Amino acid sequence: MSGKVLIRAVRPSDIECLARLNEQLGYDSDPTRMKVHLKQVAQDPFHHLVVAAHEDVVVGFAHCFERPSVEKGLDLVVQSLVVNSDLRRTGIGRTLMAEVERLAAEKSCERVVLSSRIDRAEAHQFYQKLGYEIVATSVLLFKAVW
Repeated sequence: MSGKVLIRAVRPSDIECLARLNEQLGYDSDPTRMKVHLKQVAQDPFHHLVVAAHEDVVVGFAHCFERPSVEKGLDLVVQSLVVNSDLRRTGIGRTLMAEVERLAAEKSCERVVLSSRIDRAEAHQFYQKLGYEIVATSVLLFKAVW
């Protein structure tokens, strides 16, 4: 890949690209529903969504949010980090994570926290190379309420 990657705030016109990127991770990403979700995220001052754009095409994104807790202080939680599968290992993920860490410092967060599916060994190695440590494994539970 030649040319510079620009990190910028998400735009409403980026939705289709975000949906395609999410699908690469196996998520069902209906652009119509994502538009609603993007609006919710955009209206929340504690959520941050940035994209990596190359020649004005979105090639990756990071979504993180501030999470205060009584026992651990303020964390910045990485909800999503996705880079186009054709462009992985080109530094885009590293650049997005650098922006996440910059945001964490700007917001006076004590830590950056993330979870990664157990079957994503390459992602675990990527994060460990950036200095992140595996501190626990857990089970994710949820219950639909609507």
